[in-house]
Amino acid sequence: MRRTLVIFLFLPVLLAGAACGRLRHHPGPVAAQPAGWTWRTTADANAGMPAADGAGVASVLNHEEVVLLDHHGARRWEVTPGMELYDTAPLLERDQVVVASEQGLVALDRATGATRWATDLGDRSATPARAGDVFVTTTWSQRIAAVHADSGAMAWALDLPGEMYDEPAVADGLAFATWDDGERAALVAVDAHTGALRWSASLAGGGVSPPTVVDDAVVVIAGDAFAYAIDAHTGAPRWHTAMPGPGSPEVAPAVLHGDRIAFADRDGDLKVVHVADGTHDWDMSGVGAAFRGGPVALGPDTVALPVDDGRVLVATGGRVEEILDPSGLVPGVATSGDGHLVIATREGQPSMISALARRA
Repeated sequence: MRRTLVIFLFLPVLLAGAACGRLRHHPGPVAAQPAGWTWRTTADANAGMPAADGAGVASVLNHEEVVLLDHHGARRWEVTPGMELYDTAPLLERDQVVVASEQGLVALDRATGATRWATDLGDRSATPARAGDVFVTTTWSQRIAAVHADSGAMAWALDLPGEMYDEPAVADGLAFATWDDGERAALVAVDAHTGALRWSASLAGGGVSPPTVVDDAVVVIAGDAFAYAIDAHTGAPRWHTAMPGPGSPEVAPAVLHGDRIAFADRDGDLKVVHVADGTHDWDMSGVGAAFRGGPVALGPDTVALPVDDGRVLVATGGRVEEILDPSGLVPGVATSGDGHLVIATREGQPSMISALARRA
């Protein structure tokens, strides 16, 4: 049975469309609608995980197209690069949009959508991260690799012992990634410019999250249902704290205001701890499994987390603030530079990308 809404934090502004295509909210107080927008995907195409910044939103549609919307939800362009794409979140940069494909990476001009370059890495890749003049990504063939940002030419590649489904994190010239073979796993640090392995920290396998860098620590959830903080420069453990369950691929921890980190385990349970020592701040039980994307920070103490049945949990300080229930499934959420929660849907009636403004 679904949980009922406690209070509203957000209200979508919906464009014209059938009632079945609207975002549904659990009953609650009605307030004036803040600014927001909804864009119905072309031919009801399934939207992939969204990426957002202060200037717009990008998403992969039906594993073959990329759409870029401006910050008002108007379509800037929609292009078909001519290869099968992976529907993880694109990387938005000032002058280009970098998208994962089933064979590597594709860079599109942000102004026009024209393809700048496409690189074959031999397998499906993840959302890349920029480290200086290279993009670092992982591939499903157990490899972390880097390509030159201006040309897509291969810079280096390093094979690792287990599967890698997650996007890397970068900081201070290092790239961090997790691998998992089902029993064993590790968090590794690699020189982002040479590909040399700097250190490897062993973890329990069977459910490992992507890494998140905060201050000079890397945080991750492992298969033994513990969250860990590891020194970014040395690989030495700092602290660990118990979680209700193990981690999940593509569900990275989120940084919150006040030097805190929000973890979401495989079952969508949330736990917020202090970065310095891992001490508990607040937690709450999940309302559904966290299978892709999230959590994302919406404010100093507010977290949004999409779950596997298509709902989005919004929680503050250990209490449910709102449960959004859009038509269809939610492959991921994002936050924009102007304070909106961006939600993409697939298999909806219709499928949409929506930006929901937070109430003051």
